[in-house]
Amino acid sequence: MNTAMHCPPHEEAISPVIGAILLVALTVILAGIVAVFAFGMVQDMDAGLSIAMQPVSVTAAQEGTDITITYMGGPGYEHVTQIMARIYKPGAATPNFTITINNPEVGVSQTTSGVVFLPGDRNRVVVTARLDDGTEQVVLDTFV
Repeated sequence: MNTAMHCPPHEEAISPVIGAILLVALTVILAGIVAVFAFGMVQDMDAGLSIAMQPVSVTAAQEGTDITITYMGGPGYEHVTQIMARIYKPGAATPNFTITINNPEVGVSQTTSGVVFLPGDRNRVVVTARLDDGTEQVVLDTFV
């Protein structure tokens, strides 16, 4: 006994049509979301290309027991009003030495003095740049 269901010969299901309509609607909605996001991002990036998006470079090097910080400049160099380097000995929660360079010129260097940083100790150096719009950004976070 065959219990399988059979459809009448000329009766077709509507589900392929509904599926196609849903796929077209989904594609249109996704295209609209992508377009709004892309056009909105372009406008935001043009208007908000902040100084913080223009990188500057600072190096830190250890020579003997001293650590030297050098401001190398970069595309946003004219916006930097202050460079501050905080140097931490291993395990220290607060800086053991701070170097502040106000209105730095490209190529200026400053070396620690009065605090001994032993070579090979992996002293942490965190350098921030203060910009003329009042913001600060970390420009170097390394170990020397």
